Amino acid sequence: MEIIIHVVNTRRRQFSNYCYLVEEVESRKAILIDPSWNEAVFEKIIKEQGVKLEAVLLTHSHVDHTNLANYFAVTFDVPVFISQIEVVSYNFQCNNLQCIFDGNILNLANIPIRCILTAGHTRGSMSYLIGENLFVGDTIFYEGCGKCTYGEESINQMYNSIQKIIAIGTDKYRIYSGHVYNKMVGQALGNIKRDNICFLFNKHQFMAYMMNQLEKDIFSTKQL
Repeated sequence: MEIIIHVVNTRRRQFSNYCYLVEEVESRKAILIDPSWNEAVFEKIIKEQGVKLEAVLLTHSHVDHTNLANYFAVTFDVPVFISQIEVVSYNFQCNNLQCIFDGNILNLANIPIRCILTAGHTRGSMSYLIGENLFVGDTIFYEGCGKCTYGEESINQMYNSIQKIIAIGTDKYRIYSGHVYNKMVGQALGNIKRDNICFLFNKHQFMAYMMNQLEKDIFSTKQL
């Protein structure tokens, strides 16, 4: 299997998202991961590459990752995959929706895809492993991890998800997140493990650090 990862940065107001069209070279089929904001840019790549869209994968249900899921489900008549926990927890709805579970192996566009539950940012956040490429949504970034918005349970799940990523990955794995701040997407996991403070904390340190961040967010919200 030979794949090409087309990285697409889309923007709307305060949002700047990284989305991915993963093309399988031999079959000329492709999948979309977290398409948002600008359908024309994805359709242009699909047309120019001459690929057939086979599916949409969603890492979680936040609007900046799901904005175009229904559009592509209807326009291209393809299934949309998201974790069952995410659907139950947040009542996400979409045409052609199919629920997936931790450990599922999907074969879409001639691409084997391992589904890995990485809760913490949301209860049902799902990462997708394709070869040595891990698409993580807002679970981790080069600089840190996604916001833990539902208290101690959220922080505990995020810590466990980071440990899961460390356990399943090698230093050569490439990490593709939904946002970037100081580095480009596709950084090696080994570099993230070295530089990302969230990977260096033990559990007690991580819980304390993230609780402090959560309290700051709550305080800031109260001032608005």
